[in-house]
Amino acid sequence: MKKKAIHKKRVHHKKKGNFKIISCLVILTVIAIIALYKYHYRPGGTEINKLDHPVTGIDISKYNGIIDWDAIKAQGIDFVFIKATEGENYADPTYKKNLNNALEADIPVGAYHFFSFDKDGDKQALNFLKNCQVHKLTLPLVIDVEEGNKFTAKPNKSVVLKNLRQMIHSIEKITNQKVIIYANEHTYQKYIEENFPTNKLWISSFNDPPKVKCQWLFWQYTHKGKIEGIDHLVDINTFGGDRESWYKYLEDLENQY
Repeated sequence: MKKKAIHKKRVHHKKKGNFKIISCLVILTVIAIIALYKYHYRPGGTEINKLDHPVTGIDISKYNGIIDWDAIKAQGIDFVFIKATEGENYADPTYKKNLNNALEADIPVGAYHFFSFDKDGDKQALNFLKNCQVHKLTLPLVIDVEEGNKFTAKPNKSVVLKNLRQMIHSIEKITNQKVIIYANEHTYQKYIEENFPTNKLWISSFNDPPKVKCQWLFWQYTHKGKIEGIDHLVDINTFGGDRESWYKYLEDLENQY
């Protein structure tokens, strides 16, 4: 009788232990599914208050595929920035088509250049200006400055700043227009914060509000937005002011250009 009782007790504990393991596995599986859902299907970044930030824009490149500009316009997208170039030689193959379609849709449009840290600033400026068709644009030129996986060695800060200063100087001298600098919080604090006080900032941040000292002009708050007319995930941005300020900004740009 005693042996049977001990055996039953062991079986009971074994079943209890198996139940705990199964329960833990179920919980971990549910957590993993939720995480995957959030990463792949739910827009990432920060959910901003649209009452405080009513002006909405997107930025695009060839990676966003074919775009239905009628659908973009119908959703009331207020502005778009389009990738034109990168480094000394690269030009985005979809830029001109996207630019013309945005203009036909009567959406304020600007162009951006993806800055290469180790490439000559003057040559990058020439590549940008040669391809961006600046006379067609209704928003300022943007230099996208961000560290990424393309850099196999740690960038030399002095070289980066030299190339960036060269590029900004060349563009502003030729166009007589101030350049906007795009950066994430890390790059802003490392390269931009103390060095380019006269250039407006377009900040990429998943913090609300962004952790920067200066007043930003544009804020990219998600890389995983979903909007009608674009099959792929898209970057979504807002303007640093209300709608009245936005219209005043556009008016000032028109008078300036």
